[in-house]
Amino acid sequence: MLIARTYEQIALDEPERRWELVDGELRAKPDMSVDHNYVMYELTRQLAIQLDPSRFQYRMNTALTHHSAENVFVPDVLVVPVALVDSFVGRSSRFEVYAEPLPFVVEVWSPSTGSSDVAAKLPRYQERGDLEFWQIHALAPCVMVWRRQADGSYRDAHLVSRTVALHGLPDIRIDLDRMFGTMPLR
Repeated sequence: MLIARTYEQIALDEPERRWELVDGELRAKPDMSVDHNYVMYELTRQLAIQLDPSRFQYRMNTALTHHSAENVFVPDVLVVPVALVDSFVGRSSRFEVYAEPLPFVVEVWSPSTGSSDVAAKLPRYQERGDLEFWQIHALAPCVMVWRRQADGSYRDAHLVSRTVALHGLPDIRIDLDRMFGTMPLR
C-alpha cells in the first residue's frame, strides 16, 4: 500500500503519466477512446460558456482531488471555486490538489476503469461532501448522478436525455442530448 507522499514522488518522477492512488494502489490513467474524450470535451465546452469565470473554473483531466493518504484521484472533469484556485497562486505547489468539497465532479466510464471508478471513488467523493458526482457512460449513453442533500445523504438518478440543471451550480445547465447526440460517428 502506497501513501500520498510516495504517490507524489512517483507522479513527479513520471510527469508524462497521470497517476491516481486508489485505496492505496497506484494506478496510471490509461489513454482513452474518442467517445470518452468527446464527452469530456462537450461537457467542458458547455461549462466554459456558462460558468462565471470570476467565481468558478473547470478542469479536464488535470487537477487532483485528495481524499486521504490512500486516495488521490484525477477526475475527468471538475468545477472548482476561484477562491480555491487562488490559494495556489504564487505558491511553489507541485500539484493542483483539492481536498475541499467541490460543486461538480465527473468520471467518464471506460472499459478499463469503469467498474472501479464508482466502487472506489463514489464513497470518497461522498465522504468529502462533493455536491454532485456524475459517472457518464458514453457508449450507453447515460449518466448516473449522485447529489448531496441538505441532511448530508445522497440521492441518485439515472439520466438518459434532456437538459439538466446542476445541483451545486443551479445556473448551469447541461444538454445531455447535445453531449451524446453530437458524438463522432462510430
